[in-house]
Amino acid sequence: DDRRLLVAAVADSIHLLVGTEANSIYLLVGTEENSIHLLVETEANSIHLLVGTVVNSIRLLVATVANSIRLLVATVANPIHLHAGTEANPIH
Repeated sequence: DDRRLLVAAVADSIHLLVGTEANSIYLLVGTEENSIHLLVETEANSIHLLVGTVVNSIRLLVATVANSIRLLVATVANPIHLHAGTEANPIH
């Protein structure tokens, strides 16, 4: 259970890095110019989670390579776009 926590405030931005080498889980949270980026990754389960707010827009990407599930939620200039699908049962 090797855990590492890094918190730094650089030019009014906060960077948080949490990782467990045994579980191969990496969490990165940063605020840069009013944008938030969240990255969660487990190499064993092939799960990638990306959450970001860039110029008042929110983008969420969840993908599991093994299950072929991809979820994309984005709000750009106030419209909302949702795409969730599996290759077997694609949903639009």
